[in-house]
Amino acid sequence: MKLGYTLICIVFNSLVFGASFYDIDFSESTRPYSVVFGSPRIQNSFGHISNNCLVFNPKSSTYEQIELKLGKGQKTYQLSFDIETKKLTNSKYAFTVLFDTPTVQTFSLHGMLNDIYMFNPYAGGSKRTFFTFSDNSLMHIDVDINLMSSRWSIAVNQNVIGSSGFHSDTGDIRSIRFALSPWSGTAGLDNSIYVGIDNILVTPEPATLILMCAGAFILRKKH
Repeated sequence: MKLGYTLICIVFNSLVFGASFYDIDFSESTRPYSVVFGSPRIQNSFGHISNNCLVFNPKSSTYEQIELKLGKGQKTYQLSFDIETKKLTNSKYAFTVLFDTPTVQTFSLHGMLNDIYMFNPYAGGSKRTFFTFSDNSLMHIDVDINLMSSRWSIAVNQNVIGSSGFHSDTGDIRSIRFALSPWSGTAGLDNSIYVGIDNILVTPEPATLILMCAGAFILRKKH
């Protein structure tokens, strides 16, 4: 009997802590994302990121963008990643994360406002989060999206800084995109601006998997 419980625990422990749609640290030769615009490149370090990371720099193109395909039929998604910027503040550029539902909802590290800026066309348009970011400072960002309650929230370094409504025409998120691009139509190429990202993790809501694990123990006990 103890062996049966142990095996169930191992299997569902793997589900709870190992399930992910993307787990990208840019150390592998394979590329699970697609480049949409520009030529963001992998570097072995950037700023306070001491290992491989992806660096965006508008050197040859004003638009640099990658895409992660989703459409996994989940009702909740979690995204987390590390990010550091160089000379993005007080610039004509913004680094934006776009969620395609296919209606696009975004949040941006905005180079003029120097804070994080949420946008949802179905929830009153833009919303500033009043979190001021600084160049040359490593941040960890967590995004929780609940499609059942039509809400999402953003946390920086484990502190929630903003939340808003989230709308999905399809009841899902088809893709997530990361982009460095101008917020101003007068912006030209600026090779002094850099944004590095690392440790991209996209998962379903862990609580769902924990409930699955608990249910399995109950079923096992009944038998």
